[in-house]
Amino acid sequence: MNGIFPRLAAALLFSTAALSSASESNQFDATCAELRYQLTAIEHQPGDKVAAFGKMIEQADALVQAHPDRPEPWLWKGVAVASQAKHSGLKGLARAKEARQLLEKSIALDPQNTGGAAYLALGTLYFKVPRWPLSFRDDTQAEALFKKAATLADHLDTHYRYGEFLLARKRYAAARKELQTALTYPARPGFPEDTLKKEDIRNFLARLDKAENAQR
Repeated sequence: MNGIFPRLAAALLFSTAALSSASESNQFDATCAELRYQLTAIEHQPGDKVAAFGKMIEQADALVQAHPDRPEPWLWKGVAVASQAKHSGLKGLARAKEARQLLEKSIALDPQNTGGAAYLALGTLYFKVPRWPLSFRDDTQAEALFKKAATLADHLDTHYRYGEFLLARKRYAAARKELQTALTYPARPGFPEDTLKKEDIRNFLARLDKAENAQR
């Protein structure tokens, strides 16, 4: 009998630790999912986007501090910083460099994390910032990053982001192919932002139609 109680106590402690670990993991995943959704939702909502992304940066930074060895917190903080910089005009140029460093950190921790999302975010950053001497725009580097992301995962985002890039470069036929392909993907379970992204894609296709009609 005396041997039973220590074993029972050990089993209970193990079960409690396992449940605690599972709960922490679930909370981490839920926080990442919320950050991922807000990155798209804020762009579709009225109000002060700089302030909204500022709150996101605080949330993501807390996640970085709690999980510095995980790639996801660095990714979402990097995208939040880049998004805030986009709405900050010239004041945001320094923050764009910070965003690049954060995204590069995410890739360094795990090059294949979140289906190539860090590569997509970094590629988007490279083609949306101004050129030198103001910033570091590099369309060649951006395209290489989009293509790298496509080797890691094939989903709505890989075609959406690459299509957006091709549209900006006025490579209309290729852009149409990517954007139309993106629309064929159903919204992913647990990704409510996919519905908002499809609105963006349809808007890009409308811009593409207008640009092509202007050339005729």
